[in-house]
Amino acid sequence: MKRPTGAEAPRGREAGSRASRCRDGGRRALRAPGGAAADPQAAAAFEAAVAFEATAAPRATAAPRATAASSAPSASLAALAALAAFAALAASAGHLPSRPAAFPAVAQAGGAGSAAAGPDPAPPETSPAEAVGGVYGEGPGGAGEAPEPPAPAPAPDGGLPPAVLFVAPRAGPFANLGRGAQLGARLAQRRFGGGTELVEAPEEQDAATNLGAAPGRIKAAAGHLFEGSLVESAPYYRRLGIPVLLPFIDSPGAAGLGPEFIPLFPSVTEQGAALALSVLDSRQRPPAVYVLESSEPALGEFADAFERALKDPPPRGRQKRQPLAKAVKVERVAADDARAVEEFLAGVKVNRKYVVLLAVPGPTALKILPLMPESNFKSALFYGGAALAVRDVGAAYAQLGFTLNLCVPARVPDPKDAQLAEFSNVYRQTFKVEPVWSSVSAYDAVKFALLAMATGDPMGYLASPEGNTGIAGTYARDKPAPAAVISVHRQSPESVAYLP
Repeated sequence: MKRPTGAEAPRGREAGSRASRCRDGGRRALRAPGGAAADPQAAAAFEAAVAFEATAAPRATAAPRATAASSAPSASLAALAALAAFAALAASAGHLPSRPAAFPAVAQAGGAGSAAAGPDPAPPETSPAEAVGGVYGEGPGGAGEAPEPPAPAPAPDGGLPPAVLFVAPRAGPFANLGRGAQLGARLAQRRFGGGTELVEAPEEQDAATNLGAAPGRIKAAAGHLFEGSLVESAPYYRRLGIPVLLPFIDSPGAAGLGPEFIPLFPSVTEQGAALALSVLDSRQRPPAVYVLESSEPALGEFADAFERALKDPPPRGRQKRQPLAKAVKVERVAADDARAVEEFLAGVKVNRKYVVLLAVPGPTALKILPLMPESNFKSALFYGGAALAVRDVGAAYAQLGFTLNLCVPARVPDPKDAQLAEFSNVYRQTFKVEPVWSSVSAYDAVKFALLAMATGDPMGYLASPEGNTGIAGTYARDKPAPAAVISVHRQSPESVAYLP
């Protein structure tokens, strides 16, 4: 490529200077007062976005298709500026999501699965765990220390009460999601937990230590955000014979761990279908549907379910849904490949009402953002699963003026839903912070666990074909879990605030 000459040179130097200022501003925003990175994972994601942009921008500038290529540098600079703007928020009120590793292959034997070879270990007899504190950093609606749950009431016979174990992350990139979940669990305990105790355990701890916090008293468990920690804990739960309600894990592999494990979260295929039906029910008729797809198998299933439901949707009650018109193409792009993304962007026509599905983990959604020519997508509607329903991703896309539609278990708050509105008010009054969607999921899971314990036959209660009704809706083993689609955009700042 020839060196710019004449009038071209100052423009090139000016663009380089602006890019440099954006990068430097982002790095400064990610630094604590002492000079160290306030959030290493956010800093790493920012540097990855810069590197990703740097590798693709030169190719975009030299691309023969001038329309997209000429808009890419300015859009890239705007995206870097957006990343710098939300970096400070990321350091205090949310972190970068990444989907946990998939379940290992589960050996099926007579319909039941086993997550690990060898006999299940015996449950712990003593408690090596220290007292669990309730201190957190910044969270939705404010900062500070989460209120401690009330002291458990003594059992009628004077002994210690039965307990529900609630497991959620306390530190790292998912601490904010875990904090919202823990407060939701505490609210359920206050309402339904008379004569019982809520044992809160950090997911970073091993299963033996968590279960040892209340030896012999844990009758049900709820929580687990990470599939890895669930697989490691599964033998202990099976040995104890207690039900485990899973309000966050969306992998179909959870059901293969055994009948004790009860998924409450919409699976990746249910999320994909829910987003597709949202497109069809809004009566949008996009000129094209683009799927930016990661190589991760679960996200491939998510994209498959989305495309399937667009082309062959189920009826809505007695009404038939109109499928996506056959003339509308569905194009899938390898989002892990910078060159493939750049080539895709170069061929997109300006300002059309596209539908774009982000079948990618959070870090990838942020990495491709600097390459997104805003002028080409300002009228597009973006869709994503629960993996993107976190504040960092929502804030970054909203900052650039994009609308991001996300599949979550429930809208929070939803003024049209009396139960959700009442839940949000009580939560806000009790904890002095705003609820997030993980608060609702945890509330329902702990509520079901407590009601099941009260029957004396928790497994039988939870296996009822009628299911159990919570704030988000009715959960039953043979039916899709409740799911809602929320829109996050610049005109509604509160929509970002309700993401963990």
